[in-house]
Amino acid sequence: MYWYIQGYEYSGLVILYLPGTFIFLWVIKYFNIRDFWPLVLASSLYTIFIESMLSGAIMRDFWSIFYSLGWHSALAVMVGWFYHQHELRTGNLRRLALTSSLLGFVLGLWATVFWLPEFGPSSVLNTPPFTPGQWSVVDYALLLSYLGVIYVLSQYLLGKFWDAEFHPSRLESGAVLAFLIYLMARQFYHFVLSVMIPLGVYAVVLAGLYYYSDNRKDESNYFTEFATSSVRFIDTLVLLLIPLFAVLAYSLMYLLNPSHLFIRLYIYNVFRSVQFVIGLVFFFYPFWWIFRYQKM
Repeated sequence: MYWYIQGYEYSGLVILYLPGTFIFLWVIKYFNIRDFWPLVLASSLYTIFIESMLSGAIMRDFWSIFYSLGWHSALAVMVGWFYHQHELRTGNLRRLALTSSLLGFVLGLWATVFWLPEFGPSSVLNTPPFTPGQWSVVDYALLLSYLGVIYVLSQYLLGKFWDAEFHPSRLESGAVLAFLIYLMARQFYHFVLSVMIPLGVYAVVLAGLYYYSDNRKDESNYFTEFATSSVRFIDTLVLLLIPLFAVLAYSLMYLLNPSHLFIRLYIYNVFRSVQFVIGLVFFFYPFWWIFRYQKM
């Protein structure tokens, strides 16, 4: 929803994101992650895969790692995969409604960033299937409704078929490995130098998770309620507040028609700063937590 210029073409994006998801889930199982901050650290592997092997952003700019963690790790993994499942399973619908409304409003404000000339029709983003620029409120509302329904269904299915362990078959593992080899071969022309950055970060993250796994206290388990509770479909409808409030925020900005300078200074720059700080916390604090926790 925070990348609305993608439009309705998401099947290809889902396929490309599968290896990153596979890596993330496999790491949770392999290192027996049962605490919050190690989970945050593991989420960085998902983000680094997307922004290195797919977009190549990290290969062009090392600091983009932290911006990426502030979006992908925070929104896709820790909010979309973990927090919403946690709230749905514990039945705290009032808090879920409040945070969903706030998240939707934030996403609606962020959508106005694509009104800026550097992200508009004349930018490099204007390649199929992307449609950058200022969409009408109706077009934006239709797309967000479509994405909202998909999100509700995905959260329900995730809750219904949640497994305490990640058990990929040999066929699934082989398919993901083959896809990873293909992606590496496709970018081989800059592999030797550029890929050293994401591989180096991967090594650091895995080393931290290895230390956590080797010293984890057996009594800690942050996922107890995940294995002992379920998700009701009626509860997932609360998540429709996300697209609803996103459309409300987008409509408000559409009516106010702020200048590009206002959007750049008070939305883009502010959001990017917050995004960078979240990324720094998501990357460095888990290491401090792991080493401090093991010494307690």
